[in-house]
Amino acid sequence: MDGVNPRDVVRGLWLRRRPLALLAAALFGAGLLVVATLPPQYRASAVVAMRAQHPAGDVVLPTVSTQPEDRLKTLDAELLAAPLLQRVVTELAVAPGLPTMDARVAKLRGQVDLKVEGDDVFTVSVTARDPKLAAAAANRLPAIYADGVRKDRLTQAERAARIFGPEIAALRSALVRQDAGIARFKAERLGDLPEQLDGNLRGLDDTLLLEERTGEALMDAERRHAALLTSGRDDATALGRLRRRSEDLAKELTDARAQWTEGHPEVQRLERDLALTGARLQRVEGQQTDTARELRAVDAEAADLRRRQAALDRKASDLRRRVEETPATAEALSALTRDREATQAKYEALLGRQVEAELALALEKRQSADLFHVVAPATPPARPARPDRAAGALLALLAALAVTALAGTALEIADDTLRDAKDAGARLGVPVLAVVPRFSTTSGRPVRLAEQQRT
Repeated sequence: MDGVNPRDVVRGLWLRRRPLALLAAALFGAGLLVVATLPPQYRASAVVAMRAQHPAGDVVLPTVSTQPEDRLKTLDAELLAAPLLQRVVTELAVAPGLPTMDARVAKLRGQVDLKVEGDDVFTVSVTARDPKLAAAAANRLPAIYADGVRKDRLTQAERAARIFGPEIAALRSALVRQDAGIARFKAERLGDLPEQLDGNLRGLDDTLLLEERTGEALMDAERRHAALLTSGRDDATALGRLRRRSEDLAKELTDARAQWTEGHPEVQRLERDLALTGARLQRVEGQQTDTARELRAVDAEAADLRRRQAALDRKASDLRRRVEETPATAEALSALTRDREATQAKYEALLGRQVEAELALALEKRQSADLFHVVAPATPPARPARPDRAAGALLALLAALAVTALAGTALEIADDTLRDAKDAGARLGVPVLAVVPRFSTTSGRPVRLAEQQRT
């Protein structure tokens, strides 16, 4: 046939209605049998909500960077991971007839359906032949997942709380070393430290004033020493003169006594002059002794003043050196202090971070139980989710009709019977000169050619 005429197809289907009806009935019966023998599959669902963590980050800085709701982005990968499914397979004895654990895990993975609703809610659905197993698996999967998430968050929080410990200990040791270094530096540079500058300046002023007064006292002692030396020389001169005078008078008295008696006036005069000269000699000798003693005292005083002046000069030089070296000492001490303050700031900052991390860990432990909330736990379903036998029967009917129609159409297309004069002319390629009319009985039923020949 060059083309398919819908009317011819319909006519062909009508002519073959009996065998096609038998074919449709057979196909429909087979479909009903398949639908009837399909095992029932029960579907159980659990709805789980993730609760946000409180308090907010502006109260206590969180140490777990990933928020629970962020994990919904990777829910499929985490919830359907092999280790988690293996726990469910082992606990609930899923698909015990399969030979390997991988096969059982793969079967359970095919039975699980996940659906994320909103920003913090997800639904876990499990389809199985056993309604109790479906409900148990639907409840157990999010429970194991939630337990893993809680443990993971607690592990991160504990790691964050522990991570500051070694650094804090190192900084504490550094502070001890720096404090010891500063103490040693201060001990080595004691006297020219910045905080001692005012004292050194006052001490220098006092020392210079004492040195000036000591110098003045020394000059006075030297003047007295010179005066005593002059007085001593005068006393020595007078003493020499008086001694010569006494010797002369004693000689004259001896000569006078040799010439005159004791009552002679000359003798008496000489005796008086000798006595007066002796008295004056004793007085001058006493003055010389006093002068010598005062001279020794003045010499001792001057020596002591010179020692004091030398000590004061050394002290003033030392204080002057301390004052001059104070800026360099202050700069070196400032560098040590800055390093110590920087270390102290780091130590206090890390100590604060550690306290916050420990607070965050404590909050995480208290809130971990409320991290996941089962909004609607899965319960064993009363009716199977599939197969839908009514829909299956309808689908089987539609499939049987479609296959029957296709089969009838194919048969019509493959049939090369000449049905009318037009078809004969087109197929044979010659003009049709006459057409034998269709004969029918009195009842109107068409009579075939063989029956006409018998009549």
